[in-house]
Amino acid sequence: MKHHRSYAAYWELLVTTDRFAATKNCRLRARNGEAFVDGAAIAFVFPKGWNTQGAIYRTGGDAPRRWREDLPEILRIGAPMDRGSVENPAQGLVWIPLRRLDGVNAIEIQPQPGKAARIFRFHGMKGLYQSALSQGCIPVSRTVK
Repeated sequence: MKHHRSYAAYWELLVTTDRFAATKNCRLRARNGEAFVDGAAIAFVFPKGWNTQGAIYRTGGDAPRRWREDLPEILRIGAPMDRGSVENPAQGLVWIPLRRLDGVNAIEIQPQPGKAARIFRFHGMKGLYQSALSQGCIPVSRTVK
C-alpha cells in the first residue's frame, strides 16, 4: 500500500494505492472532520444525534434552500445515504450536490430550526478534487478499481 496526503487550506486529500489489488482510493475531507466529499456530493457533519432533515443552507447571496429539495439529485449521483435509522436517517449529515457550490467559497447551514447557522469554507477543496481526478480517482468513501 502506498499512501500520499496532500493539504490545501482547510482540506486534505488522501490517495491510497494498492498495487497488488490494482485499486486506488481517494478521500477528500475537511481537516477538522466537519465535511467530506463522496463522488459528486459533499456531506457536512453535525452531531450524530441531530436530526438534520429540516436543515436549510445558503450559498453566496442565494435564497435559503432546504437540503431535502436536493434529495432526488443526491440519490441519483449515488451519495451513501443509508447511514441511519428510520427516526434519524441522516445521522447528523447534510448532503449537498457539489455543483451547487460552483463559484462560491463558503456555505452557511442551519442544521435544525432554531439552531445557529454554521459557515463551512471551501478554500483548497476544489483544487484537491481536481488533483484526485487527474490521478484517475474520484473522491469517495469506498474503494474504486
